[in-house]
Amino acid sequence: MHAIADYKNPWSFLWFNWMHPLMILGSKVSLRLDDVWSLHPKDHAATVEASFERFWLAEKERAAAAGATPDLMRACMACQKPYWICGFCLKLTADLTFLVRPLLMQQVLLIIEQQNESKADYSADTLASLVLYATLLFVTSMIGTIGNVQNNYVLFTSEYRLRSALIALLYKKSLVLSPGAKASYSTGKIANLMSNDADKVIPWSHQFEFLAECPIM
Repeated sequence: MHAIADYKNPWSFLWFNWMHPLMILGSKVSLRLDDVWSLHPKDHAATVEASFERFWLAEKERAAAAGATPDLMRACMACQKPYWICGFCLKLTADLTFLVRPLLMQQVLLIIEQQNESKADYSADTLASLVLYATLLFVTSMIGTIGNVQNNYVLFTSEYRLRSALIALLYKKSLVLSPGAKASYSTGKIANLMSNDADKVIPWSHQFEFLAECPIM
């Protein structure tokens, strides 16, 4: 088993073929820890923490200049913005295909109905139209499926990276707390922030995309 999953091949990335070696191996033998790929460097805790920290530092600078309290939500939104744009485009493309497919099917049914009413044999032009509409139905179905799957992949990946970054920052902050701060922030409270509260960024990110798409759809 190679050390890291191959994301470089666009075709493999689009169809998730990079999972096939692991799935084939898992169908034959029970998987062990050393069978699973090593974590990709861009998913390491230090990497995601450094990526988010620059947004948090920028937010603290903005808040200091405005004389306000730093807003963690604003930093999270800035970090997620490129992923939201990518996911929104994928989701919108997928949803538009859901609107196109009924229209294509309607045309197919109209052609068949007209042909049945005329009781004549299918002409070459009619068959070509049916093949064209059937092909378009297949293509739009594939685009819709790929758009939805890739949208979920992009968002879930970015959400878990953001969650890991928040947990890493909380952990790093807990290591430098003063004795007075440690008295007010118990181990249980810090653990709760690092687990339950950090998990809330996952559904929040998805719901934000749905809210942005509602006015359009």
